[in-house]
This record gives sequence, structure tokens and C-alpha cells, in this order.
Amino acid sequence: MDKGREQCLGAGSRQRRTFSVDDVIAWTRENVSVPRRRTVVQLSVAALLIAASQFTVTTPSLAAKVKSIDVKTIIADDYAVNNTDNTNLSYALQASHEEGSALVMDDAAFRAAKLSGFKTLQGSRYYPYYGTVTESSVPAQSSYPERFVAIMKQSSSPGTPSADRVCPGGGNILVEQKNSSSSPWRVSLEPLLARLSSVPAFLTSSSGHGHFASGGSYASKISTLPTTVVVALNAQARTGDGGSLLPASVFAYGHCGTIGLEDPHRDVGIYHGLVLSFSASTITPSDVSAYETKDGGALALFTVREAVSEKPAAANEYVIWSHGATSWWSVLPAGHYSTVSWTMDQELAVYVPSATSSAKARIVGGYVGVVAVTGTPLA
Repeated sequence: MDKGREQCLGAGSRQRRTFSVDDVIAWTRENVSVPRRRTVVQLSVAALLIAASQFTVTTPSLAAKVKSIDVKTIIADDYAVNNTDNTNLSYALQASHEEGSALVMDDAAFRAAKLSGFKTLQGSRYYPYYGTVTESSVPAQSSYPERFVAIMKQSSSPGTPSADRVCPGGGNILVEQKNSSSSPWRVSLEPLLARLSSVPAFLTSSSGHGHFASGGSYASKISTLPTTVVVALNAQARTGDGGSLLPASVFAYGHCGTIGLEDPHRDVGIYHGLVLSFSASTITPSDVSAYETKDGGALALFTVREAVSEKPAAANEYVIWSHGATSWWSVLPAGHYSTVSWTMDQELAVYVPSATSSAKARIVGGYVGVVAVTGTPLA
């Protein structure tokens, strides 16, 4: 794809500096680690908000009997269905085992793949991968929705090219949710772990039953955690300082063992001549789900929303949007635009230390997907 091209648009017109799509967008770069599901684009904002409004969250009571749940079978079934729908690009099959932000982002990925003429999520051929449960927490619950969390070590199928293989030492966290006695278990949150060792063990019994982190001295930290992260992200965009929650390590990108969050402040710096606006916000209703760890802390999982818009600094400049090698370029028609805007959902896994610990909360996993892209055509 050409970069930094210049064109004269008609006799006597001022020369307009043009920006190719490579110049405009940096946040959607794909990590070299293979995500559980690709995070590409396109869902209308209206559909995005409808999907979010249909995902209601309640806090189950802890004074309830513990049910016996076959976590390993549920997770194995989920990976099997996931590999099948990624191969067939089946919205219906995907909806049978996903909901919430997981479904919103993954349906967007399917739409991008279909618009690009892909036969599978990865193009002409899909390489399946699998998850082995290393630990889980199944809290006592008395009402629906019921939830549990599981941590998986991922593995690639034999014959998978090195570029498509999962990273060693990494993994996946799944929050599974069941909304009624007759409904199936579905994935609602699915952040990736850069390192399995970064998550302290859950507080569980010998049978794997655990506890929601809904009480105790750290409860207020967890309930306000999405807002705390949003404040840090917006500060990072403005000043480059997101505080202790957003150290440089969470923005490290391009190799195994890193989380690879996009750094809006850094990206502003590399695009000379472009005006960028960024805003992060919480989602309504909140989808925060938190589980106690053995050390007295908690692992909290939730989604935040990020809105980004870029436009050239001068009125006589514009953006060239063209279709490239990855599927998500296809979601916006090729053409010339005065502005390009998009919405992303960012799932996060955050470890919250106990109130008696001097340690700070830290982001241990994440999963981001661009779910809406819009452009203002050049007049």
C-alpha cells in the first residue's frame, strides 16, 4: 500500500497531502500471538448498543448451594464449537456459545472476513487451536445468571505454521455464563493472558469451587475499577502518563509475553499532520465479574469502550482509505475521507491485590476488537 502519496486534484486546485490508511490507524495492529478469536471490524453503532443492552448483569448471592459443574467438558465443547464457527463463519453457531462483548467483537470479525471474501476467519484455511484448563473458580450461586471463570493454557494443532501458532507460556481466561436453567453456557468475556504465571491462584476448595470477590475490604476497588481504568486511559491519551495501571510494559507490542494494549498518546506522536481524538468510557450495564484469589486479592474482568477519530490538520488534506491485506480494511468502502472514526471494545483482566498489600492493581490480560468504523466522504 502506498504511503504519504500526494495528488493534484484537478487543474488549479491546491495540492492536497493525502494519508493512506496505513498512516491513519495504528491500534488495530495484530499481535504475533494467535488470539482465541480474531479481533477485526464492523458492526453498526446501533447494533453494538443493542447487543450491549441485551447483556444484563446481576450479582449472584453467595449464600447459595454449590452446584457441580463439569468445567473441563464445558471448555472443551466451547473450543470445539469455536473452531467450527471460525472455519464456517457461522453467526448462528457463534451465538450459540457466546454473548456480551465477546459476541459483539467476534461477530464483527466474521463480518470483516466475509466482506474480504475469506472462506474462514483466517483466510483460505483455518488452523484450529485448543485450551487445557489449568484452574477454575465456580462460586456458589442461588440465581441466574450463573457464572464461572477458567484459565486455559492454549495449544496449536499439528501442522500449524509458526506464524499462526499460539505463544508459549500464554493463555486465555474465559468467563462462562448461563442465563437460565434451559440455556447453554456461553462465553461473555475472553481476555488473553500474556503469561499464565501472571495470575495468582484462585481461592478454591479441593473440588474447584470458589468465591466471587463481592465483599471484603477490596470490594469498593473492584466496583469502581472500570471507571479507574477509563480515567487512566484518557490521561494516557492526553499526557502519556496513565499512572501505575498503564506502565510501558502493557503497551509493549509485537512479541510473545506482552499484553500489547494500544497506546493512543504514542500513536498521536507518530502521525504528523493528523489531529486525533480519543475517549474511553465504561459500558452500561457493567459486565464486571471478579473472583477471589488465594493471596486475598481478586481477578476482575470487564469491558471498556474506546472511541477514536482522526482527521488531517489542514482543511485541504484528506485520508485515502484503501483495502489491504487484512480483512478489516474491507469494512469501509475505499475512497477519500475528511475524517475516519471507529469504536473499539477492550476486555481487560486486572489483578487487584488485597487491601493489606502495598502492591498496585495491574493489568494481566486483554482482548480488543474494532467493532464500528465510519468515515466522512470528501465533499
